[in-house]
Amino acid sequence: MSEAPRFFAGTVQRAGPGFVAWLPEDEAHHAARVLRLRPGDAAIVLDDSGYEHVGAVAAVELSRGRVSVRVEGSVVRPAAGEPRVAVTLIQALPKGDKMDTIVQKGTETGVARFVPARSERVVVEYTGAKAEQRRARWQKIANEAAKQARRGRRPVVEPVAELLDAVAARRGEEVLVLWEQAETPLKSVLRELGSRGSRRVALVVGAEGGFSPREAAEMERLGGRLVSLGPRILRTETAGPVACALVLYELDGGEAAP
Repeated sequence: MSEAPRFFAGTVQRAGPGFVAWLPEDEAHHAARVLRLRPGDAAIVLDDSGYEHVGAVAAVELSRGRVSVRVEGSVVRPAAGEPRVAVTLIQALPKGDKMDTIVQKGTETGVARFVPARSERVVVEYTGAKAEQRRARWQKIANEAAKQARRGRRPVVEPVAELLDAVAARRGEEVLVLWEQAETPLKSVLRELGSRGSRRVALVVGAEGGFSPREAAEMERLGGRLVSLGPRILRTETAGPVACALVLYELDGGEAAP
């Protein structure tokens, strides 16, 4: 039997030993209009805490064309798909719709935060309203991928930033810059971080043309470590999700978040 559908709600109220949650309008519409859930149907509610609330639809109400759905239950457990290690992906903006793929696959592999960035070799231009429209699109993709991947939190997609500003802002995180000219293998760095119990890592990935030597030097000056994924050159839409999977394999331990 397939697992119950999953929905994100802004808040989940505890009610004695159980919980009650009202789904936000978009999730309620999906539950009632698309999935056609009715009272008694199983549902899982997520509130970005890392936990999942397992229950059933208690009420579906239609009023003036709007739908409201209430879910109640008593089982609260850690979301099995939520990592203990927080991975930020600073991604230099690629061409076309590649960022859609990066956000989707990055969410599936465990990225907690995406920072789209402008770098010297970025050729697309997202500013003003267009940048916000893109960010909103990527956030929606992350939300849907988080449900599919059994995550307990929706990754945050930040506004488009300048590359060096994004790197400088990663206080308290281990910043690893994926650069094809780097000599230090990612694997050796991850083993070092694992021995120190590191739990916050930022990965920095270039656009199609990679990073210039000047950018690499500046990121190193800001505290980033230049690392290599190996002798094969990966596409920009592949590098981030692959690196995230490697980070979590080495540092996460495969346990659900608390």
